[in-house]
Amino acid sequence: MAENEVINPREDFGSVPMVPLDLTERFSAIYPRGRIPSSGFAIALWLAEMRLGKPIRLVGFSGVREGTARVLDVHDWTWEQVVLDLCYRKDLLSPPADQTPWPAEGLLDRFPEFSAADFDAVAAGVLARRLGATDRAVDQLFKAVKPQIRLLELLRGFKPQSRKSRARQKLLDRLGRNEG
Repeated sequence: MAENEVINPREDFGSVPMVPLDLTERFSAIYPRGRIPSSGFAIALWLAEMRLGKPIRLVGFSGVREGTARVLDVHDWTWEQVVLDLCYRKDLLSPPADQTPWPAEGLLDRFPEFSAADFDAVAAGVLARRLGATDRAVDQLFKAVKPQIRLLELLRGFKPQSRKSRARQKLLDRLGRNEG
């Protein structure tokens, strides 16, 4: 769990049975430092580890952000997609039905002189170059919008807290008083 996350108390769920499940520590040794696994990824990997002998089909794990999704910098989406793809290849998890298969196997069948290791090494190099170019573009974008970001931060200081933020702060205050 991220340090700023708070698990809702059981009372918030009324009569619905609820058991909190925090898998952050379980996967800390295999997840990039400074990040935490997304809840869906953690549950999928936890189920894969159990080797239940039944297909576990994931839905909505494309690794592609929707335009409306909030950007959260606490998860490593790239790492999660790599691990999920490994689990798909070893039949520990079943990929989403709408996921387009990676065509590398077909390419390697057509060109036997290319090994899987060759393909992986070249693909990693191409991705590294593209990532470097993306980093440069993002840096230029941040330079261009820096004044707008500062103005937005200033204006946000005048905005009253939302009901959800006030409730969260009350909960944190209550938890702080209980610990002290």
